Amino acid sequence: GTFSVPAAVLEQLAARNRSYDLSYDLDPNSNDEANVPWLAPGRLLIWAKYQPLLNDSFNAAGSIDGTPLLMRKAYNTIAPSRARFIGHWADVTRLIKPGVQQTLALQLPPGLKPQGVHFENVESLLSDEAALLQGTEELPHLRTPRGVEEAT
Repeated sequence: GTFSVPAAVLEQLAARNRSYDLSYDLDPNSNDEANVPWLAPGRLLIWAKYQPLLNDSFNAAGSIDGTPLLMRKAYNTIAPSRARFIGHWADVTRLIKPGVQQTLALQLPPGLKPQGVHFENVESLLSDEAALLQGTEELPHLRTPRGVEEAT
């Protein structure tokens, strides 16, 4: 699907990085700091949501505008454990072009039902833009409730 991230989001993350008196090693090949989603809160992360969650025996793949993503496995513990697997995520900070419509592609194993994608580490912002993430596909589970008229 397509999405657009306002410049204010990246400004918010940069301000958070300046406010933290900690340096994180974000090279995924040097240590585990980059592989833990709750460390380095100045990164813009995406989380792929799907059902059933299963376990950590499979991989997910993705790209933004054709550039491959490093999809990582997340656990709700420090040490990876199949029983504590909570899904796949990627740090997309360096791939974002503020205010530009971009394309996200995800590949999941057969049999999984996509539930959507969300950004993480962003606080609510007031904006005159319609949404932080504007998908182009119809989302049948997001319909106007009965008794509420759609805006025209």
